[in-house]
Amino acid sequence: MILVLYPRHHYVFAFGTILFVLTISVLGHRIGNVKIGERTIVFLAALLIIVPSVGSSGGRLDATVGELSLVPRPELETAYFLRGLKLRSSVRVCGSETPGPGTYAGENFQSVSALDKHQGFGEFVASHDISIIVEDGRIRQDPAFSQDREWQIFRAAPEKRGFSASVLPYSGIIVYVRLGLATAPDDSRK
Repeated sequence: MILVLYPRHHYVFAFGTILFVLTISVLGHRIGNVKIGERTIVFLAALLIIVPSVGSSGGRLDATVGELSLVPRPELETAYFLRGLKLRSSVRVCGSETPGPGTYAGENFQSVSALDKHQGFGEFVASHDISIIVEDGRIRQDPAFSQDREWQIFRAAPEKRGFSASVLPYSGIIVYVRLGLATAPDDSRK
């Protein structure tokens, strides 16, 4: 899954593989003396390769001992949220990630990069016909947005500009959706 969604994170698999090779190198001479079945070796190899991958995708032990929870990466959490919207038409999504959140959300979404913003916020939204804005840490720190008074006014009261705001629970990402564009997200995925 990581190779498909996040090709730039292929090093995660390399880490698990290197760890496996080092373990075999160090313990290799002892393996002949211990009776370990082929299935056990395959299981251990898979475990050493998969565990770093699960960790990089957000797998963690919560405060409750023994309860395993997998929190999606911010890009996935955003894509799941967008997929949950019941869209009436194709929309353009502005986000700071490349490729943008619209890429992972489905066919109804077209991505517009926040890097394309070279004018005031209102003009940017109008010229690119943007219907959804994904505000994450990068956009908050981007001078093109953080120093734009129109953006600051929009963030304070998106309803006045015809948008609703939804905060994604695990990442703190705020998704602004144009009013009337879609119904509430489908919570059946939880």
